[in-house]
Amino acid sequence: FDYVTYHEYDSWSRAYGSRDDLTTLIDGLGLEEKLIRLTEAGSTSDADYTDRTDYPNSDETQCADIFRRTMIGWGNGDASVLWHTYLPISESETGGEFQGYEIEEFDGSYKQAAYTYQLLTDNLIPFKQITPYNTSGQYIYRIVTDDGSIRLHRAGANPPFPLWDQ
Repeated sequence: FDYVTYHEYDSWSRAYGSRDDLTTLIDGLGLEEKLIRLTEAGSTSDADYTDRTDYPNSDETQCADIFRRTMIGWGNGDASVLWHTYLPISESETGGEFQGYEIEEFDGSYKQAAYTYQLLTDNLIPFKQITPYNTSGQYIYRIVTDDGSIRLHRAGANPPFPLWDQ
């Protein structure tokens, strides 16, 4: 096989430890040369759906999670990070397993998270390197873009925000 994939739906703060555990497992199996892909990362904006998260869900927390979850993957060297799910499962879905995870509504309008995703990709892709610094739970990332710009990003904030741009 060519790569290892994983899904991450737990709260973003637990995802840091889960990703470390995955690295330990991959290394223990001698698969450290394989590409790693986070093929399903996501959170809901639905305040009533709390099965996977331990914080109040809202449009704002879903936007923050776009940054947080992507930084977890990229900061650990993942070859790709994909959001689940871009589109709603169905127009009438309520109470489903992925209720509120979409970033585009069934009618084609965009949720706030879609604009956040665009902001993330417009400003950070392509990048040369992302280095995580977990300093007392602050989850700071140093990002070097292909044009040589350096940014520091704090993913532990709600919403996450850039600390510094060069």
